Amino acid sequence: MDLWGNVKIPYISRLDSPADEEGWHTITTEADPQKYSSLIGVPVYGIRASRNVSFTMETTHFNLDCYEARAGEPDFEIQEPLLYGPAPGNGTFWGIQVPNSTFSVAMDSLMGSNDFSRDWRMFNETRRHPHRTLLLRSWYKTQNVYCHTSTEYVESAVNCTGLACAVTRTRASRAYRADPNAVLLGLSMYFYPFSSRFPLAVPLVPQLNSPSATEFYLRYPMEPFSSRTYRTSANISAVPLTDLSIRLG
Repeated sequence: MDLWGNVKIPYISRLDSPADEEGWHTITTEADPQKYSSLIGVPVYGIRASRNVSFTMETTHFNLDCYEARAGEPDFEIQEPLLYGPAPGNGTFWGIQVPNSTFSVAMDSLMGSNDFSRDWRMFNETRRHPHRTLLLRSWYKTQNVYCHTSTEYVESAVNCTGLACAVTRTRASRAYRADPNAVLLGLSMYFYPFSSRFPLAVPLVPQLNSPSATEFYLRYPMEPFSSRTYRTSANISAVPLTDLSIRLG
């Protein structure tokens, strides 16, 4: 569970346990925290401290596969998308460059959301979607991280002992068959506010021309706020790509 009592869901792709004949992976209580999908879990309701219950639930993960990290000035600028309009995949990246922030996030294409009901059906249909790429650009020494995005649909078995709940088994969902390339951040109405607020989620470091705590976390996840960390460089491009996929995702 997370700090607020929500159930955390593990990534299937990061599990070491083999699947059984029905596709279930057993989750041990000693599972590495980095195998879970996010800092915040899924809220559950109706659980009583005096009872033990078991149930299954369907959830999704936003999955990142970072494939390149490099330093140096890129040959393109991040363009600002329209809030509800599409942003074509024409070789550039779309996002908000927030004033006074030390990094930006952008996508190489975005789907418009003027017809929200049509866009929402993309998670319940079989049509194909383009493979979208997320860019994180750190202005500190101009570092760029490129990650493929996808959605992972999973079914999880949850066991609650009183108010303490945990996933005991998980498998790929058998209820949803949507294209994994369909991601919520591929919709402009979601990515626009995300790209404008995420860079400001953690206050800037007081020192002038210093990276943010978010960038220090990507480089030094165990001590992003330590004074020793702030005397070093947040060289994101030096982090292994598999680690960036986990920390940024």
